Amino acid sequence: MFMPEALAYPGWEHTKKVYRELKSRDALSFEAWKMFQEAFPDQPELGHDFRLEVHDVITCWSSLVKNLSTLDTNVLTYFCANGLTLDLAKLISLTAIPTLTALIHANPSQRQTHPLTGIALRDWCRAVAEKNAFPNLKLLYLSSILNHRPPDSSVLGYISSFPALALVGIERATCHPMIDVEGMCGQWQRSDADREHKLNKIMHDTQMTIAAKTKVLHKHACIYSENQTVDANGTPAAESPVLLTLSCYASRTTSDNGAATWFIRRHYAPEQPPKRPLDVPNDHNGGSTGTKKRKIRKAKQCDVGTLLDSFGAPVATELEDLDALRS
Repeated sequence: MFMPEALAYPGWEHTKKVYRELKSRDALSFEAWKMFQEAFPDQPELGHDFRLEVHDVITCWSSLVKNLSTLDTNVLTYFCANGLTLDLAKLISLTAIPTLTALIHANPSQRQTHPLTGIALRDWCRAVAEKNAFPNLKLLYLSSILNHRPPDSSVLGYISSFPALALVGIERATCHPMIDVEGMCGQWQRSDADREHKLNKIMHDTQMTIAAKTKVLHKHACIYSENQTVDANGTPAAESPVLLTLSCYASRTTSDNGAATWFIRRHYAPEQPPKRPLDVPNDHNGGSTGTKKRKIRKAKQCDVGTLLDSFGAPVATELEDLDALRS
């Protein structure tokens, strides 16, 4: 196989023919794709979706996570676990992927077999905080939490440690009522009914692949995020400027079981910096410093007044002389 330097030498205009040929034959492996990406790190055409069966994902989980963890920082990773069981060990291993920007777990059957408990969710979020993981994760969808526990407020409290998270969907067997009248919960606000219906409609769309759904939902997450990018016209962009994306998902289809409750992170206005405190005399060390400064300023003020008075007398005398001459 060519090395990245050899692929980069003829330029993209020639190398893209090889890349397109491999894609058309469905012969593009992850290793080959990574070489193209290293040779042309800013080439948007290298965005690619890898389709993996559930069995292959389970068998090759360690190598899969390792490969994803070595991606260049200008690659956005969408991980779509469609029909895959994600236990605590797998969730913690995902913290090794700094480029992860969307995590979709669409497997409602796990609620009956291996549900994600409150303790497991807490431990996962604690690991994220301790490792400073998921710096780019903006979209999260969970479908393996039991219907009544842990409550939404606890789930949202745990995932608040994810620094960039902006949009969260929590799917249960039945949709939960509003947390309170205003739908607030700490840093999070429940989406209004119209927006929630729109987001659930995207997730339940049978004509879209899970990768396509993730891309659309990620755009919504970017709009809700406070760290929005700005385009050439100075207006907020709906999507990150990263040109390369990698979507890795299990292709097994799953039937939707229940509706998701969607939450948007509320970002508070930045606090105003404290005003500079007034000069206060220090009674401990050098307490006379402030007094001396005030005495010096007072002396200077007196000197200025004296100077003004000294200029005042000659001016008055000159005016009297002019009046005498006119008379």
